[in-house]
Amino acid sequence: MVDENKDYPLTTDQKTVAAIIVTWNKRAEVLRCLDSVLASTHPIHAIIVVDNASNDGTAEAIKEEFGAVHLIVNSSNKGGSGGFYDGINVALCYHTDYLWLLDNDVIVAPNTLSQLLLVAQSEPKTGIVGSKIYFAQTPEIIWSMGARVNSWLAQISVMGDKVRDEGQYNQLVEVDYVPMCSMLLATRVVEKIGSVDPDYFVYGDDADFCTRARRAGFRVLSTPASIAWHDVTLSSQRMSPLAMYYYTRNCIHYFLKFAPVWYKPVTAVLSLLFLARRLVATIKYWPGLAMFVWVGQAALTGFFDAWRGKRGKVY
Repeated sequence: MVDENKDYPLTTDQKTVAAIIVTWNKRAEVLRCLDSVLASTHPIHAIIVVDNASNDGTAEAIKEEFGAVHLIVNSSNKGGSGGFYDGINVALCYHTDYLWLLDNDVIVAPNTLSQLLLVAQSEPKTGIVGSKIYFAQTPEIIWSMGARVNSWLAQISVMGDKVRDEGQYNQLVEVDYVPMCSMLLATRVVEKIGSVDPDYFVYGDDADFCTRARRAGFRVLSTPASIAWHDVTLSSQRMSPLAMYYYTRNCIHYFLKFAPVWYKPVTAVLSLLFLARRLVATIKYWPGLAMFVWVGQAALTGFFDAWRGKRGKVY
């Protein structure tokens, strides 16, 4: 007998999804991403693309090739976090059960979404599910299976980072956060905790969002059954000044934001160690003297801006 007072979940096939893709000057990549998303075995209620003022013909190409896509063209580059913030605001108007956040340079398998939904529906208290992501150019190497955060040591460890897949990450795992390369989130999460923080611009917004979700009682999971491929180079080490600035600033901001008040003095010391590790990484992946100085300056600027509370777009 059906209990009319009990909330019976819909089957996976009945769940509605809005996909959100943020792009900037990656015309070929986002068109390829859209092709793979449209091949999904699970129907997608709406596809929203946020174009951050690209100047490479991205918006025109999307209008020509994918007329059914809901295209948002921003007048300026708001970064990944600002783009997802705008996309989520629009997606909520479609009243779907789930939102699927995707990077523009990701390729998904036909069953990527259905596998995310299967976990979201079968695991209690799940609010966010991430895919197992490989390097597109070296598909036997894992890019990410989610990440763990050690707040006491101010450290982030990406699971599977640049590791050859030999089956060691073939289990469903609960993590602290998953990247927004292929992140499925229940709309009720946004309704409870709010949207992505747009002031991160790039880097750190996924950790922030998932931390807030976990503190609100939602589980964050990563499933190896859902596959995506990220078109980035294996040698990527965030060695550009732009990446170094935002990664340094936003990581320190993140740890300061979520540290207990009584622990902030320790976090302050750890932030110095974090800065030192970033500078050492620049030496390890020696880019040449001129670039070393430029990247080092960006790291120092990011460090001080984090402490000054400077947010949003700088570079």
